[in-house]
Amino acid sequence: MTMQLLNEEVSLEVDHITSSWAPVYSSEDTLVLAEPANDGWWFWRNSEWEDATNIHSFDISDANHTTYLASGRVEGTVNDQFSISEHNGSVRVASTSDNWWLWWRLAETDENGEPVWTGPTNQVTILMDDGEGRLEQIGFLGDIAEGETIWSARFVGDRGYLVTFMKLTHYGSSISPTPTTRLFWGNCTCPECQLTSIQLTMTTSSPLE
Repeated sequence: MTMQLLNEEVSLEVDHITSSWAPVYSSEDTLVLAEPANDGWWFWRNSEWEDATNIHSFDISDANHTTYLASGRVEGTVNDQFSISEHNGSVRVASTSDNWWLWWRLAETDENGEPVWTGPTNQVTILMDDGEGRLEQIGFLGDIAEGETIWSARFVGDRGYLVTFMKLTHYGSSISPTPTTRLFWGNCTCPECQLTSIQLTMTTSSPLE
């Protein structure tokens, strides 16, 4: 919603998305809504129990108008607005995939007797507007700090930081000068915390690896 409060007559300009509650992120010229998909409530059509978040972006570069741009979807749920970032035209989202609300799955096993659910995991997804109303995935980094959940995240320029929690606190660094998916990473363990550094170095036209 854009409100003109300094004019002689107050006016409104509104773009809207029909959704449930959503964390809101805003950069200088882009606004992003991260709406929980809540697919678990519709279990009869969601046999895979997908945990997902719908991402909606708006152009707010014009002070007088808000313009809807595109929508997409990422795996998992978003902790808060600090887990979202817009950088050089791409939207970066840090999310956690977890089935804590599907408690009965903890006891489920497959035909080999292996647990169906092995615990939460985290990922960073990079989305780009395709010009036709869709936020397409152009980069993805998954299986970050398996068994833990994101408690805090920050994106600063071409670098991102994730803090995850279980019994240890992981302090993760994700470097993305361009939307990327090829990975170089290392670990350094110290008392009560683990430092993980991840560098992403591919072009947007390369296949996901």
